[in-house]
Amino acid sequence: ARGDAACAALGSHADAFLDGVAAAALKPDWPKGHVRVAAALRALKRPREALAAYYAALRLLPGDGDLNVGLCDAVAEHHALWKQAH
Repeated sequence: ARGDAACAALGSHADAFLDGVAAAALKPDWPKGHVRVAAALRALKRPREALAAYYAALRLLPGDGDLNVGLCDAVAEHHALWKQAH
């Protein structure tokens, strides 16, 4: 599951997303897998989908400050994209 960080560093966010999904599926109780999915989705300009991954991570680590910041950022990104489209 560490391959996703290397993929993201190379700009291959789709590969990072797939690696994160695999990590989350193999170890659903590992919050970092869900966070990796969320980060990749945000990089792919899919913040609305990232929200579900952040919620999954927050169920495992309730109240985590970094996760809450990521969630809030994803909400803001989704809102900005929605405003652009409407």
